[in-house]
Amino acid sequence: KKKLTGFRGVIPPWPTLQKAITVWENGTFNVILGVYSTGKSWCSAVAAHHAAFVQQKKVLLVTMENSKSSMESRLDALYHHIPFTDLRQGWVDMRVEKKWLKDIERLKAEQGDIVVVDGNIARTVGDILQLVNTHKPDFVIVDGAYKLESKGKDMFERSSNLLHGLHHSAES
Repeated sequence: KKKLTGFRGVIPPWPTLQKAITVWENGTFNVILGVYSTGKSWCSAVAAHHAAFVQQKKVLLVTMENSKSSMESRLDALYHHIPFTDLRQGWVDMRVEKKWLKDIERLKAEQGDIVVVDGNIARTVGDILQLVNTHKPDFVIVDGAYKLESKGKDMFERSSNLLHGLHHSAES
C-alpha cells in the first residue's frame, strides 16, 4: 500500500464529503445539483472560503445566479461569523460591527484570496478560461454554470456542449 503524504488539490470543507472523495484534485470536474433555493450558492461560498482561508488557496468564484456584491456578502458573513440573513437585512448591531472592524484589520494580514466575478464579466466557458489565465487560481468554482452561454441548436445540445466545455477546461 502506498502512503500518501500531503494532498493534491483542495480538501472539501464537509467531513462527510472528505470521507467519500478525500480531495478535489487538479483537473477534476465536480457538479452539485439541486432545486431552486436549496443552498447551492451558499455551498459555493463555503467551499471558496474554506479553500482560501483554511488551505491558503487562491480561488476564482464565478457566480452566474447572484451579483458579485451578493456573493461577497455571503463570504463576509462566513468570514466574520455573522448570520447572512442579518447581514443582508442590515441587522448588524454595534457589538458585531466592532468585531467586524477588528476582523477586517486581521484579514489584511491573513493569507486567503478569493476573486469574485459575476455574469457581467463571465458569460462563456472561454471567458472563465481567460480569467483563469489572468488570475492563476488554484481552485475554480462556477455557481449557476447552467446560465453560461453555449452554442447548439436546442437546449440538450447547448447543455451537452456546456458540460463538455467545462469538463475539458477542468482537465486543461
